[in-house]
Amino acid sequence: MFGALIDYTGVTYANVAGCIAIETGNTSSTGCGAAYQAAFQCEYLACITQCPVTDQTSFMQFQECTSSAAMSTCQSYVNAECNFAADGGQEAAAAVNANCSAADFQGYYDAMSTVFCGDYTPDGGGPG
Repeated sequence: MFGALIDYTGVTYANVAGCIAIETGNTSSTGCGAAYQAAFQCEYLACITQCPVTDQTSFMQFQECTSSAAMSTCQSYVNAECNFAADGGQEAAAAVNANCSAADFQGYYDAMSTVFCGDYTPDGGGPG
């Protein structure tokens, strides 16, 4: 089981699949989180050897490769990603949409830290 961040060689990702599994309440190998992770791993493995990430430019090339892989080599995995509402109900779908997606890495970190760590207030205070 991964935490909120996953460090693959050269690339650190927000654990969107884990977030989906937690928010839908389905951590099984057939849940939406698992389907998302399978698509993610296919795209990663299709590209990391030919586009190793060493800087921002190579990261952009890697992202272009994964986008292309999603529409070709990995399309069957992408097509297998599922409807969050079907996996965990409308409330879970709303939670996934609110907490498991963002426009940038900081946004993912901010949204998902509560999912993985609970309602933690990092102010150094709290019950003594």
